[in-house]
Amino acid sequence: MSDMMSQAEIDALLEQVATGEGEPRPVTVAPGVRSYDLSAQQHIVRGRLSGLEVLNQRLAARLRAAAAPTVRQEVDVEPMPVSIRKYSDYVHGLYLPSSLNLLEMKPLSGTALVMVDSRLVFRIVDFFFGGSGRHTKVEGREFTETERHVIDGILQRFYRDIADVWHSVIDLRCEPQGVEYNPASAAIAGLNDNVVVCGFRVQIAGGGGEVHLVLPEAMLEPVRDSLEAGSRHLSTESERQWRHSIEQQLSQVVVSARCRVAEMELSLRELDALEIGDFLPLNLRRGSELTVAGVPIHRVQAGTFGGHWAVKIVNTDVGKSGADNE
Repeated sequence: MSDMMSQAEIDALLEQVATGEGEPRPVTVAPGVRSYDLSAQQHIVRGRLSGLEVLNQRLAARLRAAAAPTVRQEVDVEPMPVSIRKYSDYVHGLYLPSSLNLLEMKPLSGTALVMVDSRLVFRIVDFFFGGSGRHTKVEGREFTETERHVIDGILQRFYRDIADVWHSVIDLRCEPQGVEYNPASAAIAGLNDNVVVCGFRVQIAGGGGEVHLVLPEAMLEPVRDSLEAGSRHLSTESERQWRHSIEQQLSQVVVSARCRVAEMELSLRELDALEIGDFLPLNLRRGSELTVAGVPIHRVQAGTFGGHWAVKIVNTDVGKSGADNE
């Protein structure tokens, strides 16, 4: 069969175009199906953010430590799941007014954004000046100079913590670039560009708000592989720190140690014949066992030391040998 169209086929095609016949029928889309834009494909897949989530867990602890002295209240900071979304979608979902702080994280190119929503701002300021933290209507006004000063103090500590926590991935130098209150003026990325949102939910005495560290996706490209490979290292280091902390806590636990000095067998006749002043010969040469919760720990010898009853440890393998014999 020839791949070339015949003259009759060409004439028929031109006739359909001229008369408008044969127009494509509209495509019906099943419910729940969403269109997929190949040009807006996310370059950082979800699995590669595991290292970033480990960093955020550390950063949450630092943020808690930074906010607690300011408000003099119990502060709970919970890291939210890392998400990737278009910058336009993120901006439209902001709680306004919000404190939008521009931040350069050298040597990474681009500008990041640290968002503190107004609910949290007013709650921190209220507690800072000795208030009760009651809900305040914040719509329709900007932050005062005092409110900006209080929040700036916390953010300066937060910026140092970011550089410190990220040190295992890259040496950062955080440089604040100003504060905006209009999202249109805080254009850290194009509206259709993807941004990575690291959120922290802050609760102070039952109320609060959120803090976001927003990073343009392109900003993370140079450290993408480091975040992926570093997640395993960070997880291992975190486990090691937890193990060390648990060991430190366990080493301070107080336990009751018991020692049975000696024992002997008596018949009922001998027991009944005992009187005040009788002596019972005991064999102390075999030694005794020092036990904790019924578990033998050491072999000891009973005696006196400094005018007090005491035991001398003569063998430290009794617990191990006992475990081997079970």
